[in-house]
Amino acid sequence: MKVFFNEIENRIWEFSVELEEGESKKAFSFNAGRQEMELQDTSCRFYFDFKPNFPHPDLLALGLLKIFSPFVHRKISFPYPISPAFNDAIKQHYGFFSDTVDENLLPRKSSSGRKAVSFSGGADSVAAASLMPDDTVLIQCCRVKHQNIPLRERWYKVDANKKTLENMPECYSKILVETDFEYLMWNGSYCVYPDNYSFTIPCIFLADHFDIDFIATGDIHAGLTGNETMFNKKFEPNGKALYKAVGLELDSPVKSISEVGTTLINVKTGLHEITTTCAYGEFKKPCMKCIKCFRKYLISAAVGEVSLDEAVLSRFFQHPPVIKFLTNTSRQGIEWIPTLKYIFNKIKNKNPIMRLLEEKVSIYPIDPGYVDKYYSPAVSGLSDVDVKKSVQSKIKNILPSMTDKEESEFQSLNTVKFFEEKKYNAELAEKVREIEFFLAIERYINNRSSEKRIKFNDVNYLVKKYFFLQGDLYPNIISTLASGLYSKVAGRISKILFGRR
Repeated sequence: MKVFFNEIENRIWEFSVELEEGESKKAFSFNAGRQEMELQDTSCRFYFDFKPNFPHPDLLALGLLKIFSPFVHRKISFPYPISPAFNDAIKQHYGFFSDTVDENLLPRKSSSGRKAVSFSGGADSVAAASLMPDDTVLIQCCRVKHQNIPLRERWYKVDANKKTLENMPECYSKILVETDFEYLMWNGSYCVYPDNYSFTIPCIFLADHFDIDFIATGDIHAGLTGNETMFNKKFEPNGKALYKAVGLELDSPVKSISEVGTTLINVKTGLHEITTTCAYGEFKKPCMKCIKCFRKYLISAAVGEVSLDEAVLSRFFQHPPVIKFLTNTSRQGIEWIPTLKYIFNKIKNKNPIMRLLEEKVSIYPIDPGYVDKYYSPAVSGLSDVDVKKSVQSKIKNILPSMTDKEESEFQSLNTVKFFEEKKYNAELAEKVREIEFFLAIERYINNRSSEKRIKFNDVNYLVKKYFFLQGDLYPNIISTLASGLYSKVAGRISKILFGRR
């Protein structure tokens, strides 16, 4: 592969590639999930609000690798020769090499030691910024339409994230970099990051301009595994050796905590209201339809920021992402179980679907006592001395640390054993069946039609099991069902629930 560089009007950097023999526009992403993807165009642009200082060639090369590395077959030619040391790092990490090397070029080093956050505007990113030194640079990677590619993911909105950056405290330097590189990779359904931490490219390109030696991400401890119920012994981002080869440390100041912890940090620093966690909504107005909004809504209730509203819950239960989460029996169905168990320890709700979700998560033998605390070994393991000092001094004033017992519980997390137990799978399947039943009732009430026929035997079984609900089960279920198709079933429910036993 050959990569070419063109600077337009001092503030636009354009990169284009030429594929060589043995290379294809189809490849697998190096990012989590290893998605198959196809290169939609051979060029991309980065738009700056100022003329940046031109970076060390190794920095430029690292940024380009974060875009094009999956499509390289044997070697890559960069616009400017790189150092031999960085070429060795490329060989070790990717298995290919560069044929543009300056044997006399020294590796890049930072002199001032300034820190940056690869800032999205999400809750974890905002919390990460709050734990960093006050002169930290917040650099946001923001997508814009590609001039040669049809607009993808029309639902994806970035204005709210920009507003979050604008509203961050003035002690930070706030930098917005717009780019169309995210549209280059397409898997047939959505855009795909080509490599781990591709969103840090603007931080890499601006590292010499701000003399940066540390890039912070917003990875909470679940972000390092993609599953809150799996413990990661490493507690380090993938591929940080590549960053180290160009004089950058890559780490997360919030890797010691859960998303409950980042929420508590944002509440206590007064920044919770400006966080943007939803890609579908507007600033301070999330869509309240997606699974992330559902989870964040429950967490906000657990930490006392909102009160659960029956109408809001009812709307959530009508949307496919939430329904899929509630009824999932695969690995995806047990992610975030510790957080959900923590939530149900904090809030009690009479909604039958919420009660069933509570029962579903109670199947898992996990004590959530550590969820609102930080894991001190992860803080001690931060790779930068100044960042470690800042995090240690700030986090202890907001969150308690895990006890020895809680650390042991946290370190023992492993979901694999659950899927090896037939009893566990049977319990989960039964609970999902019950959730599906109440979701069907919910749909019938809201749509006056049933997408799934509710059988009398199902009603009889479930109403008996949930007799303790008494009148807490929606009264309008009875009147609605009695008005039409399910009048016989309604009579049975009414008889059991409301005292005529």
